[in-house]
Amino acid sequence: MDSNHTGAKSPAKKRGGRSARRRSREFALQGVYQWLMSHTDPEAIDAAALEAEDFDKADQAFYRELLHGVTEEFPSLEASYAPHIDREVTSLSPIERAILLIGTYELKIRRRLIAL
Repeated sequence: MDSNHTGAKSPAKKRGGRSARRRSREFALQGVYQWLMSHTDPEAIDAAALEAEDFDKADQAFYRELLHGVTEEFPSLEASYAPHIDREVTSLSPIERAILLIGTYELKIRRRLIAL
């Protein structure tokens, strides 16, 4: 049962549970993780994503904005969140780092772009 206690399913659950934006974030997370681990060129990561199952259901423009935005703004994004964590950035796992980078990008850069 959902939080409104009516028994009705939310619209997201009726559609299969994952919006195009959520799928985009999942693919961006995988891409940023790959970039952090192997320094693969973001264009090569894009090419692989195009072949991935369900990528056609993602918001592809949003995915590219996240992946390329994070890789282009990497130093400033890490500098933004570093003072707010309890350890050195380099001691974070790659997945933790990727999550923080994407979240910081959305809060810092994307929010500014929407305001324009």
